[in-house]
Amino acid sequence: MQQTNSIAKSLKRPLGLLVLLVLVAVTGCADDKYNNDNRPPAPITLSAAISDSQVILNPSEIGAGPIVLIITNQSDASQVITLESDSSPSAPGTTQSTAAVKPTNTGQIQVNAQAGRYTLHVADQAIAPATLVVRAQRKSSQNELLLP
Repeated sequence: MQQTNSIAKSLKRPLGLLVLLVLVAVTGCADDKYNNDNRPPAPITLSAAISDSQVILNPSEIGAGPIVLIITNQSDASQVITLESDSSPSAPGTTQSTAAVKPTNTGQIQVNAQAGRYTLHVADQAIAPATLVVRAQRKSSQNELLLP
């Protein structure tokens, strides 16, 4: 009788392992399709400065895709900075604004820019706005290494 218990115990381990292997194999063979779409273009960083007379933007012409706009306020007053696209009756425009940026501080705007013209401006009419021209879509970042 003791020999029967010993045989039963020795069969439980391999049987359990076999069941586990079958379960792993079955779940690994799922028929999910993976769509490997191209990644969007890598984000680019634009810089802008606000002086007491104008907004300066560099570069002023880019390809469409994600952008990060870093703006420094070099004027004597706090400024709310707005990036606004030209709109038409058929397509509403894009508007992104910062919170009030104190003098000598920076603000940031992130947007997925589409082709068209954009204006970077502040509420103070004495400060001339800058224009950003967005051309056709930039190339995909699909095969670029070390991108987030």
